Amino acid sequence: MSWFTTEGKHPHHVIFSKTTFVRNLSGMPFTKKMGDKSIDSFFKKADALLSKNGFRSDILSESDPIYPLSLAEKGFIDNGMLTSSPRRAVYFNEPCSLSVSLGGRDLISISSLVSGLAMTETRNIAISAEELLDREFEFAYNEQTGYLSATPSLCGSGAMFSAMLFLPALVSQGEIADLRRSCAELGASLEPAFIHRGGNLYFISHTPSHLCNETHAAEGFSALIEAIIDRETTLEGIIAEGNGRIIVDRAWRAYGQMLYARLLDESDLLTLSSALRFSLAATEGKAKLPPVTVKELNLMLGECLNASITATSGCNSDEEIATSRAEIVSKMIYTATGG
Repeated sequence: MSWFTTEGKHPHHVIFSKTTFVRNLSGMPFTKKMGDKSIDSFFKKADALLSKNGFRSDILSESDPIYPLSLAEKGFIDNGMLTSSPRRAVYFNEPCSLSVSLGGRDLISISSLVSGLAMTETRNIAISAEELLDREFEFAYNEQTGYLSATPSLCGSGAMFSAMLFLPALVSQGEIADLRRSCAELGASLEPAFIHRGGNLYFISHTPSHLCNETHAAEGFSALIEAIIDRETTLEGIIAEGNGRIIVDRAWRAYGQMLYARLLDESDLLTLSSALRFSLAATEGKAKLPPVTVKELNLMLGECLNASITATSGCNSDEEIATSRAEIVSKMIYTATGG
């Protein structure tokens, strides 16, 4: 079940949590250096193992760059899977919100995504897939250096914890720069989720060291996110004090544009979604808001960004994409009202 079809802990502020493990094979080079015979043998064994255990496969064609990009938008694969490789495939176990990518920058990448704040849960799910693969393959690992990775920052632990956060109050009050520095001091990175910085959405990530206890690292990272949410919620309360009508009005305006617009570009979608998401968080159910929930807003993130629209509709020009997005969003909004 995809993260954008469910609602988890702290749903207003944590879009999803993610744990990623990268693994390579002992005694073998990285993906791009593997010969045809080696990579064919690896894919055959991995396919049999994953298929037997309930995963479905998607072969990523070099002739279709859009579909892999749409998977990256959703968080299912990392950017290392977007570059040309001898072979690439991704395997999904949807009930567990789990994906296993083969043939990217690292030979194996395991990702678990869960809606809301759920770092320990995503880690446990990812571990289950790692243990499955460990039965068939010997990973490149030793006690001194840890796991081998083509990404220097992941060498050692071979793991990354991350989450997408919604932080409108921290942005509007000019506290993001200070927060980014504070996160860096704690070994975490905080960056805008989108190039055009729309939607007040940020990625926070942390790579634990090879020698640390990963369970404690996941718990500590969760505690950091909890602290950020506490600060965000406090600021939202201050902003909402005396500005409730303005917040509600902006939400209804955003709702109207989503319902009736004939063209919506990606930045429009993120801005309008932000107004609705902020109203849900700041008013705490004390005001009459448009009939849109966090689930619908997450669904828009999962299905209405540029590559996802292109992959599903076949649109190519900016105007075609904006037209298709407007139609899809309008239908989502209309359905949310029971229409």
